[in-house]
Amino acid sequence: MLGLANPQQAYRKVELDALVLGSSGIGLVDLCFERALSALGRALIPGGASFTNRSRALSDALLALTALRQGVDETAPLGATLIKFYSTAIDAVSAAILRFDPASLTALKTDLADIHAALKASGG
Repeated sequence: MLGLANPQQAYRKVELDALVLGSSGIGLVDLCFERALSALGRALIPGGASFTNRSRALSDALLALTALRQGVDETAPLGATLIKFYSTAIDAVSAAILRFDPASLTALKTDLADIHAALKASGG
């Protein structure tokens, strides 16, 4: 049993599991970026999302950013820089759970989108 509150959550969980199982390394990185960007977008809904929805979105963003951080090859040329960036991003999202700062999260979302676009353009 998945222990999820409703059928929609169960279907999303199964869909995500299928995406993860069917992805290569770069596919997982792409998936994590997309999930982080989507989660930040949900947290930044104009007019404010409900506290529960915002918290869920920020938690989703934390999971995606943590996965990205864990996947960095520390020996790669940009490894240390990426680790610092992801660690700072994780700290910003964690702080937003206690004190919501839309400007900080909007800047983070822009930075993530830029990095994601650069990775896609480089074929990596």
